[in-house]
Amino acid sequence: LLGYVYLHLGNYARALAYDQEAYTYHRQVGDHNRIAWNLLDIGFLRLKLGDFVEAEAHLNESLALAQRIGTRPAEAYALTYLGYWDLYRGDYAAAANCLQDALLIQQEVHSEHGCAAAEIGIGLAFCRLGELARARRQLQRAVERARSVAHRRRLAEALIGRGLVEIEADQPAAALRCLNEAVAVARESECQESVAAGLAALAHAERQLAVNVVPLSDKPRGDLASALKDAREAVQVAQENTLPVCETWGEMELGLTLLAQGEIEAALEHTERAVAMVSQTHEGWIGTEQIHRAHAQVLQALDRTEAAAEQIRLANAIVQDKADRIPDAERRRRYIQ
Repeated sequence: LLGYVYLHLGNYARALAYDQEAYTYHRQVGDHNRIAWNLLDIGFLRLKLGDFVEAEAHLNESLALAQRIGTRPAEAYALTYLGYWDLYRGDYAAAANCLQDALLIQQEVHSEHGCAAAEIGIGLAFCRLGELARARRQLQRAVERARSVAHRRRLAEALIGRGLVEIEADQPAAALRCLNEAVAVARESECQESVAAGLAALAHAERQLAVNVVPLSDKPRGDLASALKDAREAVQVAQENTLPVCETWGEMELGLTLLAQGEIEAALEHTERAVAMVSQTHEGWIGTEQIHRAHAQVLQALDRTEAAAEQIRLANAIVQDKADRIPDAERRRRYIQ
């Protein structure tokens, strides 16, 4: 129970310690059902902490045990988290396929929160693949499902995903509506990763809205000062809770907002920090190529053309590596575009 509480709060290291204690106890008493759940919890926490090798090993062990003893709910979650393992590595097509398989079992065992988790992952995978209509449908289902069972952490995650889809669709006003609610729900739930991620995405939408020269009939007020404030808070929350993925994202948003304000030297400080932390992040919320492209924009503004070109080369290499893992040629072509 304590492991779940700290997972919810975003304190993954502390949650891992409690789950490892529980795993040791359940092994001693031979409770195979609880062992399967402990293994998948440990695997997911390893994933959150960036240990992909250990995460995969624990999740596969959990899946095999759950299948052997016929524990379908644990099997559903092991598959769901293996889908997130693919998502975090940038293997988006594999993530979508694995999570769709997981969703079928989550539906079979009538786990509404499990279905929401799978739908969020599917939506994020489709978003990264550029399949925005499919992403929007999946994430809206997750929003409605999480609301129906009052699962605020899942609701916040689904709303962040919806906001990211609208950002990709160049609909910052719609993104802002999703993300303002996401941050409010995340604060209520006290899930610090959702707070930090929501604030970083909100900063992006506010910046996008502020610099959008096309009049929008339903345009809410968006300004760079709000984007700066939210990006700074995202970084602060991430630093206080040891969330390097969100810290990197927040630093990138700070840099891009300062660049939009014409404060290029200040922007450089933040995009340099983001690039320095890129090895500690994953491909789930945003693609790491975006961090290199953001830094390239700042370097180009400083007329550091060779350094900017190197960042673009790194970004393109990341995109190509992820594209190479997409088996369908047409989907691969759309992703590269």
